[in-house]
Amino acid sequence: MERIKRNDIIVVSGTTTSKDGFISRHTILATVVEVGKYDLFAKEINSVITSSAVFRVSKKRCVKVRNAEIQPTEKIINPKIGDLVLCYYESYQKTVLTKGILTEIIDKPGRPSQAKIIQGSKSEVVPLDSLIVLEH
Repeated sequence: MERIKRNDIIVVSGTTTSKDGFISRHTILATVVEVGKYDLFAKEINSVITSSAVFRVSKKRCVKVRNAEIQPTEKIINPKIGDLVLCYYESYQKTVLTKGILTEIIDKPGRPSQAKIIQGSKSEVVPLDSLIVLEH
């Protein structure tokens, strides 16, 4: 486990359990306030509570966020016609997940951009911003 120190940003994990066992996992982003041998004090970042309180938590429930590896100015790579893409979006309480070749980009004024992807003999029009590139 990587050494956690004061002012580090961490992900803190918790769970919901019932008499039947594990139900779900919860995570928050926090800043380390002070560090002890086994536990630490942290404060939630961007809490919906105006002044989030400092809380005590086991180090074993925390993972350090390695900011040096994060590239906050990196832009999304927009797919190009001919790329193999993965489409993911939620519509009317269903999740759409499709892979295919991008064949058209549809840019109608006043409307969100769309894309036509083909998978075998089947084609589908999807929101352009629901695509990520799998292969150029």
